[in-house]
Amino acid sequence: MPAQQAPPPAQYGTPRPPADPGAATPGAVGGPPPVMWPDQSSAQQGAQPAQPLAPQQGAPQQGAYPAQPPAGQPGAYPPAGQPGAYPGAPQPGAYAAGAEQPGAYPPGTYPPGAYPPGAYPPGAHPASAPPASAPPAQYPGTPAAPPAVLWPSESASQAAGPAAGGQQTYPYQAFPAVPVDSEAPAQPPAGEAPPPRRRRRGKKTALLALAVLLVLALLGGGGFVGWKFVNDERKDDKSGAAAPDNCGSATKLRLIAAPDLVPVLESAVRATAPAAEGAKCPVVSVTAQEPAETVANKDQAQNYDGWVPSSTVWLRRGAADKLGFAATGQTLARSPIVVAMPKPYAEKLGWPAKQPAWAEITALTYSRTIPKFSMPDPLKDTTGLLATLAVYGALQRRTPDPGVAQLQALTLRSRLADPAADVQDLLKKMAGQNNPQEAVTAIGLFPTTEQKLWAYAREAHETELVPSYQPDALAEADYPLALKDGTDQEKKAIADKLTAWFAGQEGTTALANQGFRGPQGRDAGSAPAGPGFVAKYPQPFTPPQDPAVVKTLTEQWAQYKNLQFNVLVLVDASGSMNEPITDRSGNVTTKAGLLQKAGVLATALFGENTSVGMWMFGTPSAQSPPYVDVLPFGPLDEPLGGTTRRKRMGEVAGAYTAPAAAGTPLFETILRANADMQKRWTAESVNLIVVLTDGHDRDTPYAMPKADFFSKLQAGRDPKKPLPIHSIAYGGDADLPTLTELAKLTGGVAAPSTDPADLASAMAKIFLAARQAKK
Repeated sequence: MPAQQAPPPAQYGTPRPPADPGAATPGAVGGPPPVMWPDQSSAQQGAQPAQPLAPQQGAPQQGAYPAQPPAGQPGAYPPAGQPGAYPGAPQPGAYAAGAEQPGAYPPGTYPPGAYPPGAYPPGAHPASAPPASAPPAQYPGTPAAPPAVLWPSESASQAAGPAAGGQQTYPYQAFPAVPVDSEAPAQPPAGEAPPPRRRRRGKKTALLALAVLLVLALLGGGGFVGWKFVNDERKDDKSGAAAPDNCGSATKLRLIAAPDLVPVLESAVRATAPAAEGAKCPVVSVTAQEPAETVANKDQAQNYDGWVPSSTVWLRRGAADKLGFAATGQTLARSPIVVAMPKPYAEKLGWPAKQPAWAEITALTYSRTIPKFSMPDPLKDTTGLLATLAVYGALQRRTPDPGVAQLQALTLRSRLADPAADVQDLLKKMAGQNNPQEAVTAIGLFPTTEQKLWAYAREAHETELVPSYQPDALAEADYPLALKDGTDQEKKAIADKLTAWFAGQEGTTALANQGFRGPQGRDAGSAPAGPGFVAKYPQPFTPPQDPAVVKTLTEQWAQYKNLQFNVLVLVDASGSMNEPITDRSGNVTTKAGLLQKAGVLATALFGENTSVGMWMFGTPSAQSPPYVDVLPFGPLDEPLGGTTRRKRMGEVAGAYTAPAAAGTPLFETILRANADMQKRWTAESVNLIVVLTDGHDRDTPYAMPKADFFSKLQAGRDPKKPLPIHSIAYGGDADLPTLTELAKLTGGVAAPSTDPADLASAMAKIFLAARQAKK
């Protein structure tokens, strides 16, 4: 099949001027053509061609293909039947119909093959093009009539070339090595990969046409790379990938790789496994596909010998799903996950001397100090995956309990402006922002790979973005190459050469030219050029090794919903709460002291959309009511007595003491709470009761047999209004069996607590269970 290359991604905004006034600018001779967004006109592209061909006397205006061009003049057709001849029956080099930009096509010979539909950028005729009087140039190693390129969604009739006759207009330059949506030549210098490709998610058919790139010969090289791109929007294709090639054993190694690394991977293939001159099949073929799609298409993955996802986390996920690839691989490149911030706002947070941590970002986002924060979907995007795991990891370092860390992490998730953001789209929007301050409120902060931020920083923008390297849990994309189990020695040898190339000088240079770090990462001692990029970033954290844990955390994050909670908390204030207890640290305290220490932490676990009330139950005398309403029911962040209900709740818990002698009307209080919450129950809310007690109903006029209690509770419940009753039992003397029976009857959870951290953990467990039940 013909060689195909990945076009580099679109850039964002006005190209930076070259340092050397004589250097090439986008669109000039020797320089890459400018990049346009889909809604950008050609007049907005940037620099104009340095050496445009002047229109000839008597010829149509510049931009029109001469209807009857005088022989030997710029714009003249090559002799009939020669490569590049037009119009007429499709000849090698014929140009396909499409929305081409104005510009007379100059004389010369062009690589054989039908040129795809789409717009080609204007620019000066390359200096190396033959003059009109010169004989047609010959391209070594190219077949006389190679087959047309077919993209996954393209039919043969669409790729065959133009119909006979007709007049078309083409740019006034030789056919460029790359189409408009690109910026690099098809044949980069040794060791330099073409800039990365930006994937678009709209206008699929037109963009596929613009993205096609034909490279049938490497001048003086004779080798080529077979490259395919798997479109992530091809939902109707059950395989999720292009059909396997027909090269059989001629192609020795078939790789599927993360799209952002493919341009450099192509350079590695050309350097280490070039095809023989005139060969129709590559030694190594490369298919670009997002890792999440590879995982989702197990059958299609069987067509490949190796996989280069953007993170080892995907490899482990693939191994768990029996994709067939090894669970570990050799790292080819690295790019840390950073948080992109407009520079003035970053400086307000203390940057660059202080790099905001994930814990700080979570708190600032939850308090709305950071106006907007967005993240990609962790189930579909590597940046989203690694950033989500980093948030969990950072918060777990602050507490030994994973349940508390999970609930705290979800406070950030609850405040995301966009939980399924497209980083490229956010960068494009940032490029259009003229005011950095407004950019913070209009678009906000977001995580991205350092490499993508480097691509943004290459151009001048009114809103300059800088990277923040999170010190409490810095994630890193590590691009491992993993082969299938049982791969033969020939394939392993080719893969080893690729790996060695990436680790060598040529590979690290090519990676640096695209904003990647080499396999050494932070230890290489160099950083991509740009404001705020650091050579030695923090030691990356280790994501969870167990794919099941990763799946649980990421699904919990992706499927999170902002739910309204109605919660009534019942706190034991009986004399038994003064009994001594030893916590996990070996310190002797009381059950009341245990609650007092944990109260403030527990209140922080309640989400914003929570209405809460608190009762304390105990009977210091025979005439005492079973409970006292110490926190009237209402929205948690609603003003209450000069403060908020949330702060008041923490104050009540922090000042908690139990009478020296008081009975425990546990059953009576639960019955009354059930009746109260049945009245407050709403279908759109998560409704629940939480009981914190040492678990014994005793020493009170309200005491009753357990059987009577459960009978009355059943009678007072409405099957159409589910109301789980969750219990947290203090100490080893708690009546956990009774509380467990209560939880089973009502659909709740019963959790023991012998340490202040256990209380918060139990609360986290309860709220996570309640969320799961609501789904």
